[in-house]
This record gives sequence, structure tokens and C-alpha cells, in this order.
Amino acid sequence: APGEWMETLKQIMAFPMWGSALWLTWVLSSQVELQSVFAVLIGALLIAICLWLLEKTQNSKGFSRRVVFLITIILFAVSIWLIPNSYKADIEEIEGGDDYRFSTERLENLRLNQRPIFLNFTADWCITCKVNEAVALNRESVKKILADKNIVYLKADWTRKDPEIASMLASYGRTGVPLYILFPSQGKPIILPELLTEDLLVGFIKKIN
Repeated sequence: APGEWMETLKQIMAFPMWGSALWLTWVLSSQVELQSVFAVLIGALLIAICLWLLEKTQNSKGFSRRVVFLITIILFAVSIWLIPNSYKADIEEIEGGDDYRFSTERLENLRLNQRPIFLNFTADWCITCKVNEAVALNRESVKKILADKNIVYLKADWTRKDPEIASMLASYGRTGVPLYILFPSQGKPIILPELLTEDLLVGFIKKIN
């Protein structure tokens, strides 16, 4: 029967939610400036205060209840305004690494010049992408063979759901990331598995000219 253990379980399940919130904040921090992240955290704090006030006054009556309810509405409105506007302020900010950023035009030009290409479709919120980067893409052996074979590395960052990248994904029958494609200097592209290892990736790269 429900009892104290249910309340304990409910409290324990809050920790994964806190972990998810922290991870999403980290994802946001890589996309916007520090003051925008701070604004989002303040907005989240105001929402938490709203929920706390509502819980503490749910059995209250009269004028005090109406005052607290009004304060809650104001705080909630401010928090809703803070969160999206903090993101909009930085929506035009783009990461460095222009030389490696994907665009359809850049890909087509490289293909016309018969350059071998490694195209990485990724996103900051994609856990599989981050694991693949750690165990394969960022390994020295992979970097070395890409350099030795003069393969151009292109990164298609889909963190903000870029329509150009979405169109490219759709052309390969995909609706999300990760997606890894090797383009030989001539011939058809090679679609790699979604889960990579260092040896697997090196093996694929060795096959192309």
C-alpha cells in the first residue's frame, strides 16, 4: 500500500530530473553567452518559487491568498519572459571553426574538386554523438589518418535545428543525428554506423581515396 516509501521514491526520482536540467543548461551554455545562461537560471528559480508559493498557500483563504496568487502570476510571467528572450539575444552567435562548418555550397564545391570528405552530423544535446566523439572522433589515430589522407572534415551542427542540415539529413532518409558520411574523391558516399569505435572508424577511412 502507498506509504512513506512512496514519498521517498518520489523524492529520489527528482534527482534524475535535476541531472537532466543541469545537462540541458550545459547544452545551452555552449550556444549562448554567460549572461543569457544566468537569465535562464533566474527564470527557472522564479518558476520554482511560484510552485513553492502555490503549494504553501493552497489551503489559505481570503486576502493573503489573493496577494500570494498575484505575486505568483507576476513571477511566473517574468520567468516566461526571461527564458525565451535570453536565447533570442544570442541566436545569431555561432561557434568558431568556420573552416570546418558544413554548408551545402561548401560540400558541393569540395565534391567538384574531388576532395575526400568526412561529414559529421551532430548536436550538443545528442548523447550518442558525444560518446562517439570521445571514443572515436577525437582520438589521435583518427585525426592523424584524416590528415595523412588529406580528408576534409566538415561538421554539421544541428543543435539549433538548422533547416539546411535538416534537408541534407532527409536526403539520406534520416530525421535526426548522429549521421556520419565518408565521401571518396570519386564514387558514392559511404554511410557509417551510428555507433563508432576508434578501430571501426579508422577501418572505414582506410578504404577511401
